[in-house]
Amino acid sequence: KAVFERSARKWEFIWNGFKISAPILDQTFFDRLEARQIAIKQGDAFKATLRVHQAFDKMTGNWLNEKYEVVSVGDLIARRPDQITADFSGG
Repeated sequence: KAVFERSARKWEFIWNGFKISAPILDQTFFDRLEARQIAIKQGDAFKATLRVHQAFDKMTGNWLNEKYEVVSVGDLIARRPDQITADFSGG
C-alpha cells in the first residue's frame, strides 16, 4: 500500500517475508516522486534503510519488534523483465 503524500501515514511493505507497516521519513524520496524521477509499478522494490524499534519482553526473554520506520529510500529494483505478464484488456 502506498501513500503518495508527505505525511506520517504508513506504507505497507514485505520485509523478510512478513507484512509490516511503516512511514517513510526520507523527504528526498518524495522529492524524487514529485519530480517524476522514479515511477513505481506493481512488483517493484526499493533498497532502503529500515529502523526497527524493539522492546524487551521479560516474560519470554525475547526482544519484540514494536514499530518500523523507513529512514532512507535508495535504488529502485524493478520487477524482473523476464517475469510473466498478461494483457487483460480483452483486445
